[in-house]
Amino acid sequence: MQKGFTMKTTINTLWGRTIRWALAFALLTLGGFAAAQGVPRNFDHLKTGFALQGVHTTARCESCHINGVFKGTPRDCATCHTSGLSLARGNVVKPQMHIPTTAACETCHSAQSFSGAKFNHVGVAAGSCTTCHNGGKAPGKSANHWPTQASCDSCHGTTGWLPAKRMDHSTFTAATNCASCHNGSAATGKSARHVATSANCIACH
Repeated sequence: MQKGFTMKTTINTLWGRTIRWALAFALLTLGGFAAAQGVPRNFDHLKTGFALQGVHTTARCESCHINGVFKGTPRDCATCHTSGLSLARGNVVKPQMHIPTTAACETCHSAQSFSGAKFNHVGVAAGSCTTCHNGGKAPGKSANHWPTQASCDSCHGTTGWLPAKRMDHSTFTAATNCASCHNGSAATGKSARHVATSANCIACH
């Protein structure tokens, strides 16, 4: 054995050759597929009017072009990402618990990932928050939210739950049970050093 030529060197050399042969085979296979479909290897997909971005850059051609048919392939997201449609096989599809909307997928999602979507609340009817914010389709009231029948947008904005607007107490009367909210959980309640009393909060505060 030559000086400095070890078993480890031999293994690394063979492994490197194996990887190079595997890559060459993969490129030839993909090139053969493209040629068989009449697509040049340097084909610019942007010319079709549909730029390959995000996860689409690594998707297999046949996942969108069924049976080698290129002409007439849909360009909208829903055709490939709606459960039950032929082009949706193997793709991520809209879940059953998706918020109800007729907006196009790309209104909230990008080709990079479906996660991290941001919903544009412009045009959403006032008082309809719980249609989505019910704890299933989208986050809703927490378990310790103070009891109320008011719509979410009475106190909260569309950019985040916090900070919430101050509760309007102007309609409350002496008969209002303050402790139903001011119990230390839903809202600030009596301090540990508060005088012992069964009187309603509104009697003094």
